[in-house]
Amino acid sequence: MKLGNEASERPAPKIGYLAGSGGGGKKNGLSVFFGYIKECEREIRATKYPEAHLNEGTSTVAHIRVVGITLIIILAVSQLAMIVLARILGPGDFGTYAVCVVFINLLATASTFGLDSAVIHRQRDTDTAVESAAAIRFILSLIFAGLLFLAAPFIARVVGTHVLVAPLQVSGIAVIAAAFGFDASIRLLKDLQFKSVSLVRATNTAVWTATSLGLAYLGFRFWSLLAAYIAGQIAIAAVLWVIRPWKLPRKIDPGIARELLRYGVFPLGTGLLAFLVWNVDKLAVGAVLGSSALLGAYYVAFSYGMIIPNLFTGVTSTVMFPTFSKIQTDLAGLRERYLKTLKYIGYISIPAGVGLAVVSRTFVLGVLGSAWSEAVIPLAMFAVVGIVSSLTSPAGSIFLATGHPNRLFRQTLVMSVPYFVFLVPAIYYFKLVGVAGLFLLDSLGSLIWVLMMVADILQFSLLDELKMLTVPAGASAAMAAITFAIGHFLGPSMLSVAIQVFIAIPVYFSCVVIMTEGKFVIEAKDLLASARRK
Repeated sequence: MKLGNEASERPAPKIGYLAGSGGGGKKNGLSVFFGYIKECEREIRATKYPEAHLNEGTSTVAHIRVVGITLIIILAVSQLAMIVLARILGPGDFGTYAVCVVFINLLATASTFGLDSAVIHRQRDTDTAVESAAAIRFILSLIFAGLLFLAAPFIARVVGTHVLVAPLQVSGIAVIAAAFGFDASIRLLKDLQFKSVSLVRATNTAVWTATSLGLAYLGFRFWSLLAAYIAGQIAIAAVLWVIRPWKLPRKIDPGIARELLRYGVFPLGTGLLAFLVWNVDKLAVGAVLGSSALLGAYYVAFSYGMIIPNLFTGVTSTVMFPTFSKIQTDLAGLRERYLKTLKYIGYISIPAGVGLAVVSRTFVLGVLGSAWSEAVIPLAMFAVVGIVSSLTSPAGSIFLATGHPNRLFRQTLVMSVPYFVFLVPAIYYFKLVGVAGLFLLDSLGSLIWVLMMVADILQFSLLDELKMLTVPAGASAAMAAITFAIGHFLGPSMLSVAIQVFIAIPVYFSCVVIMTEGKFVIEAKDLLASARRK
């Protein structure tokens, strides 16, 4: 796609000093970030992009604080639920559940076939495109759910436990349930109705938490986790129907379907490769080590390491891909928005990931319990992987919005080869530490490559991206040194974790203020005040 340079036609959003230095902790950082998104959408509203369909009822201009608060609530509830479940259930239960989730996500990715990205990117014949995509998605979900039902006994034999047969067969329900709300969810994303999207996410978290805790307390073991997952998908479809009533798709336009599938091939290929990189390790751990308990410890370490990036970057990509697509021909506008987005992500994800890595030992042993001791080192590694995942998330939106999904696919393909080659040896010789370390090395290599490709597309240097991360990296390093010393002195316990977190937050903020010479405080107050007025 040829990118024009239309920066001279309209000024970029003015966010003062924050354009170069960024903000601090969870609440303020999220508020600042969504304040920036508000500025982007307000500018789109006032310029030559009337097709954005932004109005006061659906734009984040009116709901920016609700989105930020929703994110924080989801994060807190998810973490608390995992802690309680880890103390009620054993590592083996989480190991069985992990295998089911792997196949649910695999089939969900395959049945989507990149159609969501194709529809969001499309600028014409939207209604017909959405209906055709929804019909294809529904048909594929039925096919793949049936295949999973038939293949369940074989998968159970490969993994080495017959207990998996029934859970895998039931897992197909989640794949089908996810297809019901596809029409409504795509329309919400394309129309940038982020408040509604956040409500759907919050409902899923609430239903999953209540169902899993209730069933786990009643003694349903791994079934409590799987039933909660399925209930969450059904709840998503129900809430989408209330927000934007959907109906089962009835027809497919052959011409539009071919265009959607042609565009969706590369997002699908990238998604499947990324899925394998992020999930084949779990199957390999179960098959090579032959222990559901070790797989459960690995899964919990991975899940905690990915909590913040999954929640934060999930909404980031939800917001930024549609927004970038609206201005896909404005090279200067894309460049500025990408760099600011990268900076704001860094100000939240870097201290969160570094902090989690530092408290990994005290958290696992003091909060989850000694039964999860195998998760200590993998958790520290996956906390760093979470930072890398967060920093690469806006790049995916750039590739898709500018019509370069093939570049992301090639990068994912090349980086996955050494990972797959060394995966089994790493597990065999070094167990959980080996596979987590391999994952970390592959993620770091991918980060550098992705940043270089984005710099090439948007025509700036890699140093421009790295400069956005200097302040949060420096402040996080100082925070890590202090909190590590405290944790080493106090030892593993819930109280130790609480004290470390209590001290880490003000230390990080203080370092940010010092490194930005106090200018951050002034600009953050101005931006937050502006967001409240809106």
